[in-house]
Amino acid sequence: MTYSELKEKVISWIDYADEDFCNQLDFFVELAEKEAARLLQLPITENYVELSVKASKGSSCFIPDDYMESKEMFLEGSSELIRQVSLSELLRRKANIDKSSGFVYARKLNSFVFYPNIPETDRVHFIYYADLNNLKNADDTSSVLNLAPGLMVYLTVKQGMIFLKNPEEASVFNELAQNELNQLRAHVQRMDNKQKSKIIPKRVYKGY
Repeated sequence: MTYSELKEKVISWIDYADEDFCNQLDFFVELAEKEAARLLQLPITENYVELSVKASKGSSCFIPDDYMESKEMFLEGSSELIRQVSLSELLRRKANIDKSSGFVYARKLNSFVFYPNIPETDRVHFIYYADLNNLKNADDTSSVLNLAPGLMVYLTVKQGMIFLKNPEEASVFNELAQNELNQLRAHVQRMDNKQKSKIIPKRVYKGY
């Protein structure tokens, strides 16, 4: 499905869409994209980067532009995850008020800060849920729009109903969107289980 096809579907769901509504449609789609990104948290919205930590800036790094929410962070060669905490907790650790062990990080404006300090030579791997690319041109599409077009249609119509001050219809389309989301999650789970079933465990023979 393309961006123009999405908008056509949305208008077909709303019989009384007037010129004012249509002029706001791009904004409704943008709101629906943001909501879909928050709700999905599936592999199709995950991204991976190696973070460049700067010791000169107090062991910190810039946050990726499309960052929505963290999934996991770890140092190369270590099985221990770097745990996300609040900035106040990180500062308590630095002040030796909180004596908990292990690496942690916290968000500070547009950066992540770490404690204890991470050497610049260490490679920090970061997996996170990314914001969806904004649809702009008529022929634009996205992984979510292709995999779950119904979800985007229902979420966009929901935003339209909120604009039209129709909470009952907004609630109906919110429920339809939730059903689409549940089906998508179930599909991903089935695919994940199917993939795992193909992994044949190595048989270990014990000698006597």
